[in-house]
Amino acid sequence: MTPQKHSSSPSKIAQGERRISVHFRNLNIALFVIASVVMAATMFRALKDITEQVSEDYARLYAMNTAGALSSHLHRDIWLVAKTANSQSLADWFADEDHHEKKSRAHAEMMNLLNSLSGHNLYFGMEKSRREYSVEKGAAPEDFAPHSTLDPDNSKDAWYFDSLSSDKDYLLNVDVDKKLHRKLVWLNYKVSQDGLTLGVLSTGMELSRVAEASLAEYDTAKVRGVIIDEKGRVIMDSYLLGQDDFLLYASEVPVQAISSEPNFIAALERHLAGRGEYFALGAEPTVITLSSGPYGFATIAPISATGWAVVTLFKPSSLFDPAKLLPLLAIMLALLVAVALASNVMCYRFIFRPFEELIRCVSRLEENAEESIYGLERCDEFGILSKTIRGLLDEAHNDILTGLYNRRFMEKNLGRILRFLSRSGGTLSVLMIDVDFFKNYNDKYGHDMGDACLRAVARELRRNITRADDFVARYGGEEFVAVLPNTGEQGARAVAAKLLDNVEKLNIQHEASAIAVHVTVSIGGTSGRVTHLQGGDDFLKRADEAMYISKQNGRNRYTYLGLGEEPAG
Repeated sequence: MTPQKHSSSPSKIAQGERRISVHFRNLNIALFVIASVVMAATMFRALKDITEQVSEDYARLYAMNTAGALSSHLHRDIWLVAKTANSQSLADWFADEDHHEKKSRAHAEMMNLLNSLSGHNLYFGMEKSRREYSVEKGAAPEDFAPHSTLDPDNSKDAWYFDSLSSDKDYLLNVDVDKKLHRKLVWLNYKVSQDGLTLGVLSTGMELSRVAEASLAEYDTAKVRGVIIDEKGRVIMDSYLLGQDDFLLYASEVPVQAISSEPNFIAALERHLAGRGEYFALGAEPTVITLSSGPYGFATIAPISATGWAVVTLFKPSSLFDPAKLLPLLAIMLALLVAVALASNVMCYRFIFRPFEELIRCVSRLEENAEESIYGLERCDEFGILSKTIRGLLDEAHNDILTGLYNRRFMEKNLGRILRFLSRSGGTLSVLMIDVDFFKNYNDKYGHDMGDACLRAVARELRRNITRADDFVARYGGEEFVAVLPNTGEQGARAVAAKLLDNVEKLNIQHEASAIAVHVTVSIGGTSGRVTHLQGGDDFLKRADEAMYISKQNGRNRYTYLGLGEEPAG
């Protein structure tokens, strides 16, 4: 009776512990589900409000910053050009084109303007003569000479006649500089006197470069920004950043082509409807919440003193700042901690404390296979688990016959070493070792003696691989692999020579060998600087090729092949 009682005791203990685990698991799941439902409901409502409000605020801020940068650049150039265009000197010369003294005074005004505009060319047309002039920085008054006649039927002169027909003092358009052969945004300003238009003064501006700098701050995978004119045509597109076509000339692309989302189209129509005046300074952008498509929000930001606007579409992830959720996350964390503490009070003594000990031991086993495992002496679940882990680790890491690491451990550890060396740019050497004529040995002496031979060779290999990071493993059958991190060709050659010599010194009788009376080995090796493009198979395959060359050349020798080296012959 006593033995039966003794043998059933561990089972009862284990069943009791399993009941505790089941009760704890069920209670923990119930508490977690309840807390999760409450937190999910709270989080959903809070996230919805926070995301929408924060996203709108950031979208508005981004739109204002971009439009503000463009407005600041435009206001400066418009003011400079307006000052010159409205000067009495320029009006006098435009009214009396052939008057030399008036021309000289106008020349001084234009030179001042050119210096202020960082050296851009000026173009202007005279209404009375329909002549077109161009002025460069440093030009003398006598250089003021017409170079062509303005023709209303010539599309290249549209800038002039569009300005004349406009009820505004100035217009913006995209055109190609006739001398620089580069697309620019042009400011075309009327020159008038007593209500009579005398001509148009035109200068190219670097507005596109200001726009490029502003739009380049966005992640184009998440944000798309375009600049449109008063007709809703796309003038610049962030998708074209870095390309020659960033500034669209004679664009026929409507902004509506970017998104067909109804809210976006409706907001654009309101924006474009009845555009009679230029936008005032400080005009507020429009923020649109989009209900379909890849983008979640859009903004229309007017560029003051123009009819143009910056239209930006944002994917939600580009606007939402997780840092804003820290208070909410803190609440969630507090709830989770409360649940964890309540659970811990119930199960710490039975589950957590022994499990932590077991985890610490198992973690140390990665570095020291001889590490003892907590709980081996227990007769409950943890005792069973500890014994099982100990047995699995032994089977997983070690070859049963030789006691060396097995192939599975070798491949896993080799991968870890390659990842480390690829980051540091280190060198790796791999040796493939094969016992010569081992089949003949088994046939001659039997498998028991063959096993003893392999164990003896394995002990010698392990004895000669001495550095902390080096290791040797049984690859399969009579083949072994030595992995030598941070070892170059010469170091690998020295190790191989030592292995060849010391295996011979074992003097294990081998009458069935065709090359010696004792057991010998053939070794192939490879070395190389490790990169992230290389895998363990590259080194193993190369070392294996080198080993076969050793066997073909008479065995009991070492052959080296570099990773990129073709085998001789």
